[in-house]
Amino acid sequence: MNAQLEVTRRLLGSSAIVSQEPGARDISVKLDVEGLVRRLLLFDTYILYTVRLKEVPEMVRHFGYEGTLALLSSGALEIRCECAQFMEGQFKTPAAPPLTFQFHVIEAHGRDQYLIDNLNEVNRTLGLDSRQLMALRSAVVGAVRQPDNREMFSSLVAPAFDSDLLSNPTLLKAAVVFVLAKDKGIQQTDFDLRLHKVGDDRYRAETNLHKKLTLSVDEMHGVIKSALLGISEVDLRLGEMNMHRALSGFTAEELPLFHSKLKQHRTGPRIGTE
Repeated sequence: MNAQLEVTRRLLGSSAIVSQEPGARDISVKLDVEGLVRRLLLFDTYILYTVRLKEVPEMVRHFGYEGTLALLSSGALEIRCECAQFMEGQFKTPAAPPLTFQFHVIEAHGRDQYLIDNLNEVNRTLGLDSRQLMALRSAVVGAVRQPDNREMFSSLVAPAFDSDLLSNPTLLKAAVVFVLAKDKGIQQTDFDLRLHKVGDDRYRAETNLHKKLTLSVDEMHGVIKSALLGISEVDLRLGEMNMHRALSGFTAEELPLFHSKLKQHRTGPRIGTE
């Protein structure tokens, strides 16, 4: 099958409605049933970006035990059960000075153990006996797809992120403008920002923001850090689309960054979007 055609038939996304009661230690997840059904009807395969498998008991509540087993074994629903992402900070390394940023990829110590731990959420499904719970857990495991995260980060996500930080000042600026407006209520577009690589995973920011705004160094550091992590999320999403050979949507916060990134690639390879 043509790879581009296959991509248009697969969708990667979330169907969780997440909430947390004041004082609660854990989050609660409800299922966006209408959205889930619509995606299953519109695409050959829907890859569910799960929140620790908390959606599974909700599936049983809405579709029934037999219906959920049938869905999980149909091939129409795959499950992405991962927690890998970029984080910024010092991890067993010397502290960095202000406006210097260090990025690491973090993930569960063991992917198989992470899946096993999350299967405890399946045990919370009401109204099922031990035999049914065992069959449900088995069906969930059968639906989980785990591409090679390390390969994805090393060959796709990390090179794209490094290139964005060092060679895409338009994207950097768009990310900072977004964070300033969202977190500080500041509309500021007249500034310069560039990053310089000062180590294998460290970048130093060169900017005149301090001349434009009355922000402390720590506040400026926090704004730029949030902006860079926002860029990393877009690069991660694009990497996942590639690894899963699937389309994906973008959140409202990610869209301005994706549009800025897309401008850079208008003369290069085309990027599919939902």
